[in-house]
Amino acid sequence: MIARLYSNENFPLPVVTALRVCGHDVLTSLDAGNANAAIPDDEVLRFATADQRASPTTVRTRNRALPFPPAGGTVRATRF
Repeated sequence: MIARLYSNENFPLPVVTALRVCGHDVLTSLDAGNANAAIPDDEVLRFATADQRASPTTVRTRNRALPFPPAGGTVRATRF
């Protein structure tokens, strides 16, 4: 199964590269023209969800800060 992911600039690029090598569809904030824009987490997730993607994160509290239930969801990376 191929994962569709949207990664912002806080997610490690080597992990993005490894996911792509494994065949996953990873769109980065740079690819989407959103790099270095300090976009809040809830807007990152809205963007990902609108494109039917999950958003990988290393932030443990991210889901608790969201004002709505995510349709696309998040993937928490704990080890690299």
